[in-house]
Amino acid sequence: MPSRRKRKRLRQQAEATAKTPRTRGGWGQGVSTARSDLVLLRQAIHEEWPVPDDVWRAVVGELFGNLESPDTRRIVSAASVFLVAEQANLRLAQRDVVIPPNVTPEETGG
Repeated sequence: MPSRRKRKRLRQQAEATAKTPRTRGGWGQGVSTARSDLVLLRQAIHEEWPVPDDVWRAVVGELFGNLESPDTRRIVSAASVFLVAEQANLRLAQRDVVIPPNVTPEETGG
């Protein structure tokens, strides 16, 4: 077990960081995001994590703001998030369209 001083120092550091806006989350709440947040978002979309609609709208709005950033790497990260989101949308659309075997395209309206 760490010494009393070390535990106190760690507790003070945790209290100090808990009060910063960065640790409160807040996609769409005006809290700045790092590129690592964009990587996490890309992973979340790829793995189809459930997200409420209102939160998703806020995230997309903030992503568009990242496209206007002076940081080129942030722009590329935001664009890759949009590409992964589009791939996820295509996957979901393909799951919804199920054509039974032995059905001709004329019977499906295609």
